[in-house]
Amino acid sequence: MTTVEPRPYPFSQPERLDSEPLFSALRAEPRLRPVPSPPGNILGMAPPDHTRLRRLVAKTFTVRRVERLRPRAQEIADGLVAAMRAGERPLTWWRTSRCRCRSP
Repeated sequence: MTTVEPRPYPFSQPERLDSEPLFSALRAEPRLRPVPSPPGNILGMAPPDHTRLRRLVAKTFTVRRVERLRPRAQEIADGLVAAMRAGERPLTWWRTSRCRCRSP
């Protein structure tokens, strides 16, 4: 089993999520509903297909490789939060966004 160094909880005051203007729009949004996985997505597969694909993917996503992705993921997250704080992007941006992935 792989262990990962514990990280501090990012919200030292989680109760502020209810009062922060940045998150107030979320209260007006309807509750999120589960989104079905598209056909062929590993998340929607059952064994043995899921197990086979998970083993293949696990060889690539080692702790070391995923750690190499952290700086870019942080950069993207910081940019999105900054854009929301500046009013450049609504809090519902994620509903229409597409994820683009690339290797480090």
